[in-house]
Amino acid sequence: SATISYLAIFKKQRFWKVALTIGIICICGALLKDWLLSNFQGFLIMIGSLFIPVVSIMLTDYYLLKRSQYDASEIISGENKLYWYRNGTNYVAYISFIIGAGFSYYFTYVQPLSIGTTIVTFLLTCVVYSGLMKVTGKIRVQEESKESEVI
Repeated sequence: SATISYLAIFKKQRFWKVALTIGIICICGALLKDWLLSNFQGFLIMIGSLFIPVVSIMLTDYYLLKRSQYDASEIISGENKLYWYRNGTNYVAYISFIIGAGFSYYFTYVQPLSIGTTIVTFLLTCVVYSGLMKVTGKIRVQEESKESEVI
């Protein structure tokens, strides 16, 4: 399955080379199963702590800042640059993610909270992202476009 998926993307590769390489990787993974299983919970906790700020930013942007209204054709075309931010990158989202992920890491691994960090990280990232978007004026672009559509 992994070989076929790889060959679907990289069509010029020879089947036997890809199958052999993926086979060796799978055998190494099977030999390391004890190590993988003993570290799997830590891996899941780390992935979870990194996804919490991402989900918070996406939900905050869609439901709170954009009020459940994205212009799908504008996202694809970029004609009016409503979602362009700064050369196509929303640095406020990156900054909010770094703050949220750092907070989550610290209070998961360094100084664990008795209540956990999921909800606190989610709320902190939400407040940081919405606050920075309003302070930098990035939300105004969407609001101005709504007003121009109404007129």
